[in-house]
Amino acid sequence: MQPSGRTIDTEAILEDLPEIRDIVSDDLRDKVVKAWVFALERSSFSRISEIPGEGGPGVFELRKGMRRREGAALR
Repeated sequence: MQPSGRTIDTEAILEDLPEIRDIVSDDLRDKVVKAWVFALERSSFSRISEIPGEGGPGVFELRKGMRRREGAALR
């Protein structure tokens, strides 16, 4: 899929996934943000928070696990 031509707000990515700020390596942190920009530009979503929390394609409920916001800093 080609980029949509929309500008993706990198601050919105960091708001939606604040744990990205915990990545110690500047290079890795930048690559993570760029990967989300790449993915969002090729989707119908403008923000990560717009993506439905599905267990998989067509499965609208997670039966196990959860998305954790707390935890150790990523290295």
